[in-house]
Amino acid sequence: MMISPKWFGRWCGKHIRDWASLLIAGALVGVFFNATASGQPGAFALPSEEPVGFERILPRLKPRPTDAPKAILFLMEGLTGQDLRQGLALYGPVALWLERKAAGGLVATMGFGGADRYRSLATLSAGMKAFGDGRIGRVLEQDEVWEGTTAFAAYQRSVGMPPFLAPDHLKTLLNPYLPYLSRRNQSFQMKTVPLGLLAGSLSQKGLQVMTIGCQDILDAETGRFVVDRPALLAGLNDIGVGAGFAGRKLLKKDPNYPFGVRADEKRWEASLRTAWDYGDLLVLAPGDDARALACESERLFPLAVTHTFRILGITRQFLRPDRDLLIVVSYAPREGLEGSLLPVWVLGKGFHSGGLLRSLSTHRYGIVTLPDVTATLLHFFGATPSQPIHGTPLLSVPYPKDLNEKRLYLSGLAHSVRLNDGFLRPSVLTVWGWATAFFFLLTAFLIATSGTATDGWLRWLLLLGSFPAATHLSSLLLNFFLITVSFYWLLLAVLPVLMIIAPFFVTSPRLLSLLVIAWCFIWVIDAALRGLLSTDTPFGNSSFLAARFYGLGNAGAGLLVGSLLSAGFLHPSVVASGLLLIVGALLCGLPFFGANVGGALMACSGFVAFVSARKGFKWTLAALLIPIAILSVLVAIEVSRPEPMTHLGRFLRDVFADPGQTIWPMIYRKVSISLRVFRAAHWDAGLLATLTLLLAFWYRLGSDFRLKTLIGLALGGLIFNDTGPQTPFAVLFYPLITLSAMKVVSDAQTKKIS
Repeated sequence: MMISPKWFGRWCGKHIRDWASLLIAGALVGVFFNATASGQPGAFALPSEEPVGFERILPRLKPRPTDAPKAILFLMEGLTGQDLRQGLALYGPVALWLERKAAGGLVATMGFGGADRYRSLATLSAGMKAFGDGRIGRVLEQDEVWEGTTAFAAYQRSVGMPPFLAPDHLKTLLNPYLPYLSRRNQSFQMKTVPLGLLAGSLSQKGLQVMTIGCQDILDAETGRFVVDRPALLAGLNDIGVGAGFAGRKLLKKDPNYPFGVRADEKRWEASLRTAWDYGDLLVLAPGDDARALACESERLFPLAVTHTFRILGITRQFLRPDRDLLIVVSYAPREGLEGSLLPVWVLGKGFHSGGLLRSLSTHRYGIVTLPDVTATLLHFFGATPSQPIHGTPLLSVPYPKDLNEKRLYLSGLAHSVRLNDGFLRPSVLTVWGWATAFFFLLTAFLIATSGTATDGWLRWLLLLGSFPAATHLSSLLLNFFLITVSFYWLLLAVLPVLMIIAPFFVTSPRLLSLLVIAWCFIWVIDAALRGLLSTDTPFGNSSFLAARFYGLGNAGAGLLVGSLLSAGFLHPSVVASGLLLIVGALLCGLPFFGANVGGALMACSGFVAFVSARKGFKWTLAALLIPIAILSVLVAIEVSRPEPMTHLGRFLRDVFADPGQTIWPMIYRKVSISLRVFRAAHWDAGLLATLTLLLAFWYRLGSDFRLKTLIGLALGGLIFNDTGPQTPFAVLFYPLITLSAMKVVSDAQTKKIS
């Protein structure tokens, strides 16, 4: 039977009602199942008593006991140690109260962010060196508009569901970029760096962190405010979630302030009262000082800081100093003061009123680090960090002098460190490297060609040898800027002058020996007495201590070990050189002045090379027992301490906690740093000239045991330290000058006899 179009049309018209009924019924069934499956009340779903939403899935924060101890981290920006000289009375009565009642100190930012506000705050949040950029400041309240939607939806889209919600009268704070920044830090440092470690570690103990602040700035191009709240990072956990208030409702219009706004005292007080009931740790950042820096106004900065201290005065009303802890810290300097030390004050139980802060991380009075602030907050609550950090809890010591003396001490220390790290140290080291390269190359030419050096050349060579020691001690000439003038310090101030004059009177081997021993004595005494001759002075640390603030730098360790070996070369007994190398390993490694383990291993490598050169390869294995014994002693000392104080202690703690996250990242970091140091032309030129002089001596003396020992030291300095050519150059400096001077003096004596 053929189906014609006419017949098909009549059939569809006859059954169209049946087809329509079937389609409508299917649509209604689909709507019913879709509505009931999604859990939302639909047209045919049974109405539930309460809609099922995020509030029923996520836990809510609960009020804290009224008698629970609380800590406040009050964050400022732009205030530096130099501002302490005139006192804080300039910024109002609250600032003067803080200066008198709290223990004060200075934060060393070198290595922990420097002038970069984002790096500093990332370091504070993670408790270790961390990197960050402007995305750290994208901290938003859950219902704020972000990328065409709400911050909550943006966070859920990029990260996932947050672990909790704030109560209705608080706001959930979110940063959708924080997990990404943590992964980026991990790729940089080859280890886990959890941004948000502070808040995350407290939450593991059941403690809650409340955050209040708004640092938003005005975009000159668009004329709109831009979300930039990096200080609030300290209140977020490791997945970028926190609670508190961060919106622009905290601000009030005022044309006298940067961008025409300032923190509103009434709204701040109301927000603080609410957060006080829910938080154990409160992170506060009013943001007026940050806006003053953003608009680059030196005139408005004192006004903004004064108002910031007024907000601190509101916070003071809630404090109980016998129970609570207050930490006020400036986390970044203002433009033009890069490299400055930043003020920090701590008020609470266990801290001396008006005292000085100290830390086991620095071994210094008045100088601490940013990770120490993180460690102090965790220690206050008895919380264990979710991962080993680089800070140790802050301590304080009483300061017996009056407030003006304390101001002069801290401001002078800040000025001196900035002078040293910003200009003096790079200049001194550059001059040292190029001058050594020049004199060593000419000396190598004279030795290789059997030329005879004059007495004038000897004086210039010995002046070069006195340059590090004289510069190391030069700050004693102006030491009265920081401490009371006394006969003791004036007597010590003569030492650098003697170092410069002495080379002009060296005419015999005996006088040469006295000068070499004097060089050695200066470095040994300073290492054994924790830098008594070269720290806390108007020029800051010695240029050869680097910017570590806790002990001998790698250049200082090289000069110490090299000067000891030079003294050993003078002694008729060959054994003296080996014994002095062991002394150098102990002085570098023991926790007198920072425990430079790399310097200790360098000295041990020189000792092994010395034994191998004198006794042969068979004794080398026996010689290895001494370095093993030295390391065992250092490990035993560190393990027996309740709190690790040095690099070795922190390294051991990290190895015990997670070997995989410690050993390989350390090797990667040291190799990458060493490769970067090789880009410094003065170190490369100095090391090249040093090796040239060493080869010239090898050409004349043959395989002398002294030269083999120097090769072992150079290899140890290169392998066990992360300064590239710097440490090998420093450790060979004194021995080669001593050998060159001995040859010149010997040639002069031979010439006289003939």
